[in-house]
Amino acid sequence: MGSGKSTVATYIQMIGFPVYDSDTQAKKLMTFNQDLIKQIKATFGSAIFINGSIDRKQLADIVFTSSDKLNRLNEIVHPFVKNDFTQWMQQQKSPLVFLESAILFESNFYLLMDKTIVVTAPIDERIQRIEQRDHLQREDILKRLQHQLPEKQLLKLADFLIINDHEHAVIPQVNEIIKDILPK
Repeated sequence: MGSGKSTVATYIQMIGFPVYDSDTQAKKLMTFNQDLIKQIKATFGSAIFINGSIDRKQLADIVFTSSDKLNRLNEIVHPFVKNDFTQWMQQQKSPLVFLESAILFESNFYLLMDKTIVVTAPIDERIQRIEQRDHLQREDILKRLQHQLPEKQLLKLADFLIINDHEHAVIPQVNEIIKDILPK
């Protein structure tokens, strides 16, 4: 969260490659896929739905205070997202397609990838970006970040690293990675 994945993904789209935004798609699926909605209701109750839609704040309050409940939500949602991604990917005509995900390794989606890219930024910058973007309190951000892999572990798992801070230009890093992975 807050590392700049979406900024990198937007640039990748701007230069002509399709990007699947797993967070946005998961939210859509949780809004429109009736099978998924039934499973969420069965697990977390109908009370988290207001006028037929999930109250995202209430659901976040539930799952980000309990690893078990977050894991259960992920167990429900991830298969739907994986299926949606697979269908989307099969429709693409590009030599490269990208998946943007905050929990690529935690969700095991990395197993579907040929290569992985981690975007990293200093923690204080990440927190500041999240505060501005999502209007969350620092303590809520830290709770959410606790449910993501530590940066050291991400770096060990990644094929490529993009450093998004005030010292490194992001676009040249992205261009170099694309040059490396683009089929010759």
